[in-house]
Amino acid sequence: MSKSSAKLIRAFVAGCLAFGIVGSLCAALAIPLDQMLFPQSASAAGAASHNGPLLVAAFLFAFAAAAVIFLYGLAPEAAIWLSFRRRLDRLRARRSRD
Repeated sequence: MSKSSAKLIRAFVAGCLAFGIVGSLCAALAIPLDQMLFPQSASAAGAASHNGPLLVAAFLFAFAAAAVIFLYGLAPEAAIWLSFRRRLDRLRARRSRD
């Protein structure tokens, strides 16, 4: 196995884990909120097939988090991540001064 394919597999697994964890946590919050805020759609569709707007938003958030983690795993030294780290370092420096 080459180094690049191992990196790809590692990034893919990290993205899948992130999707599973973030998606589960967001869905655990979104489903009850959907049922409380949108009771008419839950009763019409049945409890098992309820896909309210908050659940869709939770899925999209989990997918975005997984995509970011996958891309970071592929190229952690890319310019966007270095810029993000610099901004975080500046923010931490400001907080430590205060």
